[in-house]
Amino acid sequence: MSTDYDRKRLQIDRDHATGLLAQAKLGVRKDDTVGKFKWNRFTTSQKNLFPDLSEFYSLLLYRLSGQNCNKLQDFAWQLCKGHSFEQLKNYLKSDTFPTEVSSSEVLRALFARKIGTENADTIEKLIDPSGPKFEAIDIHIYWPDGSGPPPSVEIIQQHHTVQHVYQRA
Repeated sequence: MSTDYDRKRLQIDRDHATGLLAQAKLGVRKDDTVGKFKWNRFTTSQKNLFPDLSEFYSLLLYRLSGQNCNKLQDFAWQLCKGHSFEQLKNYLKSDTFPTEVSSSEVLRALFARKIGTENADTIEKLIDPSGPKFEAIDIHIYWPDGSGPPPSVEIIQQHHTVQHVYQRA
C-alpha cells in the first residue's frame, strides 16, 4: 500500500507482499545507570541458517532495565543485510549496533519494498508460515482521535489474480 504525500490518492496492491524475518533479542540491564545491556546469544540453528537468510534477516532488539527489569524501552531493529554473522555476534557482545533503526523506519522501508524479500515461497514458508509451531507478530495501527486519514480518498483499483495483502515485520 502506498499513499501520495498530498493525501489525495491511495493505491492498494492486492497481490504483493514483502517480508522481513525478525529474530527477537533480549537485552537486560539490572540498574538505571548508563551501563551496557547484556544480550542473549544466537543458537546453533540460527548460526547455521543465517547465511541463507541474511538478505532479509533482522534483529528485533528489546531492552529491559530497572532493578526488577521491568522498564521496557522502545524497540529497535538491526537489519542484517551486509553484516556477517561474526559481526552480529560482536554487536551483541559489545552492545553496539551500528545501524539501529526504529520500528516506524523499518515499517516504512518494508512497505516501500526497500528491505525484506518479495519471494512468496520464502514469505509463506519462513516468515509467515501458517503452521501452529511458529509465531508471528501482528501489528495493528489505531488512529488517535482526529488524526486519521482524510474523510475521503480516491481509490485506484488494480485487478490482480491474488487477493491477499499482508505486510509482516
